Amino acid sequence: MESLYEDLEAPLYFWFNRREPKTQWEKALSPMGHSIGNMSVLRWYGVQVDKNEKCPVCGKYFQNAERADMELFAGNIEAQKGEKNESM
Repeated sequence: MESLYEDLEAPLYFWFNRREPKTQWEKALSPMGHSIGNMSVLRWYGVQVDKNEKCPVCGKYFQNAERADMELFAGNIEAQKGEKNESM
């Protein structure tokens, strides 16, 4: 399992399923064929991106969020009832 951490070190991965006609990838990607040295379809590719501080999963969303947002995000029933009563 340790090798999995080495293999999955990129923060984001994308999968090329096919060369979609009329997109930038139609000509940029090679057919899968027998080559392993070129970008091609049916493969995962790691992408190096910076963390989004506003992301609830990888950022500091909970440290920077307003209390009302936190209550709704956490499923606080009373906060949700208050909103429903105000709209009636």
